[in-house]
Amino acid sequence: VDDYVTLKWSTYGTIQNVVLRYSTNSGGSWGWITSHDEFGQAIPYPNAADGNGEYTWHIPNDIAYPVWLKIYDASDEDAKTIIQDCNIHGSITVIQPDGSQDWKIGEQQHITWTMHGSIPTVKIYYSKDNLHFIPADPINDPTCGGLCGQITPSTPAGPLDYPWAPIPPEAVGGSVVIRVMDTNVNNASVYDDSSAVRIKANFVFNSPNEGDTWIVGDPQQIKWTTKGIVRWVNLFFKDKVNGWTQINQDV
Repeated sequence: VDDYVTLKWSTYGTIQNVVLRYSTNSGGSWGWITSHDEFGQAIPYPNAADGNGEYTWHIPNDIAYPVWLKIYDASDEDAKTIIQDCNIHGSITVIQPDGSQDWKIGEQQHITWTMHGSIPTVKIYYSKDNLHFIPADPINDPTCGGLCGQITPSTPAGPLDYPWAPIPPEAVGGSVVIRVMDTNVNNASVYDDSSAVRIKANFVFNSPNEGDTWIVGDPQQIKWTTKGIVRWVNLFFKDKVNGWTQINQDV
């Protein structure tokens, strides 16, 4: 949709003008490729002198499969050729993530996109470590090896936004690619991959809490919840005067 595609043909015999049309219902009705007048009559399109003609078609927002194309002699509609296996589909461009962010496990982040054409619903996947390979069924496909997963099997495409929340621990990775894809099985090639984003583990402090008062020299326990897989942590504190000071490492 919205692309410009050059249609080419060869004619045999003396054909001065042609008409080009398309159908999204197997020839039940025909839309116009070349021009027509206000009364719905074809405006003949000049054929090339050597019979090898071409026409640049601005693809309409008329998504369908199969799409039939028909070319015929403007003075004899029985002199025609019909192609029955074309496809008009939309397009998707992922906007966010754009590669400049770090996302964290457990948070909400918005996946956004633009599109051309009337795409009712999309499905969204992620691929870890910049894999750029997402099987049709990433949850059950063994070739994925745990490096990809499904964010949603279907969501309305029109809002151009999907709030991913919470980001699950299994999505952690240094170079994660998000794919937004048309759910229509006939349009498996209609998708776009984002720039890689880093998804990091996250921490939530359980103790101390904001407003707690600790006395110098007293033992205190620092407690936290880890979101994501983290083997070891380093602990630091910072006051209003000094910079960061290490409490412990490799905890």
